[in-house]
Amino acid sequence: MSTAGKKKKSKVKIVILIIVIAVIAVIVISAISSAAMMSKMTFAQTSPLEKKNLENSFSVSGIVESSNFKQVTANLNYNVEKVNVEVGDKVKAGDILATLNSDDLQDQIVQQQANNDNNAVNSNYTLTDAEKRYNEAKSQISSGDYPEIRSAKLALDNSESSLESARSSLKRTESALEDAKTALKKAEDRYAEQLSLNGKDRKTRIETAEKSVESAKFDLDCALDDYNKAKDKADKEDYKDIKDLKKSFEDAKKEYDSRYSSKKNREIVDAQNRYESALANYTYISSYYALNPETTSQGEVTKAQSEYEAALKKYNELKAKYDIKTTEDTYDKLLRQYNKAKADIDSGHENAVKSAERAYKRAQTAYDNAKDSLQNVKDGKDVSINSYKDAVDNAKTSVENAERSVSDAKKSVSDAEKAVDDARDSYNLAVKNADSTLANLKASAEKEKVLSENNTGLISLEILKDKLEDCVIKAPCDGTITAVYANEGAAAKELLFIIEDTDNLKMTATVKEYNIAELSEGLDVTVTIPSLKNKEFEGTVSKIAPAGVKGANGKSDGSASFDMEVKIKDTKDSGVLIGMTSKCIAVTGKKDNVFAVGYDALVEEEDGSCYVYTVNEIPGGKGTATARKIPVKIGFESDAEIEVISDELTEGMKIINNSGDMTDGGIIMLADELGNAVAAAQGK
Repeated sequence: MSTAGKKKKSKVKIVILIIVIAVIAVIVISAISSAAMMSKMTFAQTSPLEKKNLENSFSVSGIVESSNFKQVTANLNYNVEKVNVEVGDKVKAGDILATLNSDDLQDQIVQQQANNDNNAVNSNYTLTDAEKRYNEAKSQISSGDYPEIRSAKLALDNSESSLESARSSLKRTESALEDAKTALKKAEDRYAEQLSLNGKDRKTRIETAEKSVESAKFDLDCALDDYNKAKDKADKEDYKDIKDLKKSFEDAKKEYDSRYSSKKNREIVDAQNRYESALANYTYISSYYALNPETTSQGEVTKAQSEYEAALKKYNELKAKYDIKTTEDTYDKLLRQYNKAKADIDSGHENAVKSAERAYKRAQTAYDNAKDSLQNVKDGKDVSINSYKDAVDNAKTSVENAERSVSDAKKSVSDAEKAVDDARDSYNLAVKNADSTLANLKASAEKEKVLSENNTGLISLEILKDKLEDCVIKAPCDGTITAVYANEGAAAKELLFIIEDTDNLKMTATVKEYNIAELSEGLDVTVTIPSLKNKEFEGTVSKIAPAGVKGANGKSDGSASFDMEVKIKDTKDSGVLIGMTSKCIAVTGKKDNVFAVGYDALVEEEDGSCYVYTVNEIPGGKGTATARKIPVKIGFESDAEIEVISDELTEGMKIINNSGDMTDGGIIMLADELGNAVAAAQGK
């Protein structure tokens, strides 16, 4: 675009802007009856009041894995004769996965059988490994050191200990309830007594009021310190977390500012002149060569052509490099990204400062109230009976809280009793399993004893037969084949197959330190799979690491991160595959179907009272109205909105968003009505 064209376009914009301003002025002046009213008018941004669902949450990304994982290996280093499965096949425990070549082994069995028939040599019986294992297991079972039994017994002891703790806690809460009831009775007695003795013991009330002032002053100093720290942190923000983004934006701005520079134009013009000159030279030499090949060589033509093509390439590269549209788009994109990142940081600081400011104002109000109460006591204007009435109310609340604690403690006892029953069942099962294992070890020991007492030939034959059984590779569990490393004709080395349960999946992830406190095992979450169009699944936090992620040296790697696992529900035939990326969303707090407004719509006074403004439209006022203050109580707070409670609030009523500029009964101009007027004036 030429400089003249830009100036012309700027002039057109200025003319349009002047016309729009004039139209706005006419509309506003015609809608306002007097200059005095106009001076009092404030522009108001409004939005309809709605019932909303508020929540606080955070998300973490991870990987989908199987809850059950088995590796299948071979006991023999024989060649694989046949592989019966491939990746994706579902198998049952005991299914044959592969067979090893046993030709030599079968020949050895035949030969050994023949040797046994010809040579019956008795050998002295020696204590076999099987007998050693049997005796060791028997000794461990008798002494209580058998691993499975010991683990189950420990779990049973722990659950019984937890039950005792729960019962002790129940006794304490029941005792606390009785104490609370006793305290309530005493508070009621004191209240009744003060009804007749009101006005006495002024010195004690003064001392109590002075202590309240001291406590409130301490709280005020702490709140002021927190507020100053929040402001200082916001003021000293250096945006170091987005320095790379800022540098990219500054580089793009430099390129953007220089998009119409004379240097770039001169480079393009020079390149174009060189290209056109080379083209003319090439055209002349090639034409002359066609007419007079004796006086001009093919090499000169080729050289002229190369110079022309090089000049054309350079010319096209400069045009692409200095393309104004690309430069402007890059600048606009990085400008938006940088401004958004900066705004997010500023918003976080602003919320922290506002929260600290509200706490400081509440502490200031409490301190002022305490000073007023002290002065009232000194002036003889206090009504001390109220404190005794408040003590009765507080005692009643304590009784109610104690009753809830007793109810919770009873539930804990019930849960602990169930845990003891489960642990006892597990212990009994461990004992049965140990007895079964001992019986198997005894049978194996007796078998080896018989073989040992007869002859070594039978032992060798039995070993060969056992090896023959090991030539058949079987599935150790139910599941799906997810990896096959066995190759027919190759030696059965190391890992042959991997079996995983593809119907029972989990998500593994790493959580940062500042979020780990919000999680707990058993917490219900939502798991989404991005590759399945963000399909959602219910999940439960099943495991949280007790320590942070460690480096190769066994010490913390400094990332302040913790491993976690989430059990994903109902994934069978859902399309979810092992290895897919996933996202876990944990809701840490929520409240449904409540009136909520943005923080800028709420005004909080120094005495802790809060209110919002609504709109009383003036009939025929052409967008003018008056602001009306509605006192509210505040409830649940989310990151962007806060719950407001009042009997005066109704669904759909207009709430003023910029409430800090309003006064009760003040004249306002509705911004959306003004926008409609401007649009009409522009013919939109």
